Amino acid sequence: MRPQNFDVGYRPDGVRFAFDSKTLNDRKSIGKNWQNMVNDLATEATTVHSRFPHAIIAFIVACPAPCLSDTHRRAIIETLERLARR
Repeated sequence: MRPQNFDVGYRPDGVRFAFDSKTLNDRKSIGKNWQNMVNDLATEATTVHSRFPHAIIAFIVACPAPCLSDTHRRAIIETLERLARR
């Protein structure tokens, strides 16, 4: 679907493991960018799994706790849980 740039990948004969980290560093960034970040995660996972269906893809989403409102915290967790069930 599009080129992938991961932080770490293990690919002896096709992707077996890919890791990418995303960071939202402040309340303003979280408010403006978290939904785009989730869309990027879903696109990256779909792209890799379309080529390598047995690959394990891990994402770490790091947001400093003081930067999260309760509303954003719940929305982000619910969205990531829904994405993980894919």
